[in-house]
Amino acid sequence: MNVLAPDALREAIADPEEPFVCEIDVLEPCVDPVDVYDFVADGISGLLHDTLFRADGLEGLATGWRADGLDWTIDLARDRYFADGTEIRADHVVDAIRTLARRGARRWLADAIEDVAAPSPYRLALRTTRPIGYVRELLTVSAFAPRAPDPTIGSGPYRVAKVLPGLRGLLLHRNGPSPRAGRPGPEWLSLLRTDSPEQGIRLFLQGRIQLSCGTTFPHGSAGDPALAPALHVSSSTLGGQLLPNAGRVPAFADPAARHALSLAVDRNALAEQLAPVVAPWHDLASLWDGGDVAPAAHPSAARAAWAGVVRPPRRLEIVYADFPPNGALLAEVARQIERALPLRVTLRRLDYSAYVGALAAGEYELAYAILPPAFADPAATLLPFATAGALPHLPAATPAFLTAFAAAEAIVDRTLRRCAMTKAAKLLMQSMPVIPLCRTRICQLVARDWIVPMLPGGLPDYASIRRGRG
Repeated sequence: MNVLAPDALREAIADPEEPFVCEIDVLEPCVDPVDVYDFVADGISGLLHDTLFRADGLEGLATGWRADGLDWTIDLARDRYFADGTEIRADHVVDAIRTLARRGARRWLADAIEDVAAPSPYRLALRTTRPIGYVRELLTVSAFAPRAPDPTIGSGPYRVAKVLPGLRGLLLHRNGPSPRAGRPGPEWLSLLRTDSPEQGIRLFLQGRIQLSCGTTFPHGSAGDPALAPALHVSSSTLGGQLLPNAGRVPAFADPAARHALSLAVDRNALAEQLAPVVAPWHDLASLWDGGDVAPAAHPSAARAAWAGVVRPPRRLEIVYADFPPNGALLAEVARQIERALPLRVTLRRLDYSAYVGALAAGEYELAYAILPPAFADPAATLLPFATAGALPHLPAATPAFLTAFAAAEAIVDRTLRRCAMTKAAKLLMQSMPVIPLCRTRICQLVARDWIVPMLPGGLPDYASIRRGRG
């Protein structure tokens, strides 16, 4: 296993303090934010690159904003600098947005922006392609961070102090006093790339690292009693479901087929086997119109419903994004479906970029997707099926839903927009072939006497890591 041992890390830095060492499974696209395609890399990129606005409500690089229809004016803070001492100007943001639109891994995010300019060094002018109220949320994504001539030089709380051979890791050093109040973070932070999540968990158990991959560690602790003391569960906010594609599998146009699959799944068993990653079913009720969905499996009722399906398929493929706990969750779901119905279920894991493409193009039979409660702002959650370009592919995108969604998109006030999105979501769920599965938790990790807070998307907030026992 080609990783740098903690002793070698201490030798690589001048400071005698031992770095906080975290194993990670995605590292290549993290340095230049325009290359980021996955939410894990987005969190790491956020360590190196500050954004105009922040999803956690703390101060970003913007000091104010005004909206007038399609036109947005954003004022930038003065005396904010890249790690090399260059002052951040509005033209650095213009360059970031134009680069993203031209070749970025998530260039579809820039589709909402028709034009961008810097009328003065500290003022940004944006014009959107349609009325959208979530421009501030859009600009929390690291791909929109100000871009220096050298994209590896950022303005975040950390800078790259050393790149390990073969890009097996990054050694990051805190950029002096953090401008983010209450988020000091460790002085030195090292991110080591391993070949599998299991390797990271073994390294943690051996005491060689302080934290295994933040997206893997909570899942691993569910099945390994040795890890359980390092996990503190806080709240749960993400709902997971299967999206059947009636276009690819015509049987799914029949509600009986979707109902049969829903009856075949034992959601209580999912919660028991994958706790504390998956919350009990009663936490999910009321989120996804759960009144007609039983928490336990009913195989005989599932078979009876399936018998009424015209030309039922004999096999189904479930597509999912390749990060925990999706694989373990869906392996259990597949077993439950095969026990109840005459179906052979296969799983196809895709990297996030390919997963986004499959969802947006409708190239799936069953897809496992995660939606936040109340169908939250699509730009903030980066859900491909919640963007205007992907909506026509939804078999349930009725005119009533599209009208309600467009009206909600245009609302600038966050609270009012969220309420409007909730109403739009109800219209979608009434016609969308959704099979609710589970609700996944957000955790606070306490590992090796370090407290690791978790962001709303379930990603570790590395910049807020602090010593303590929780």
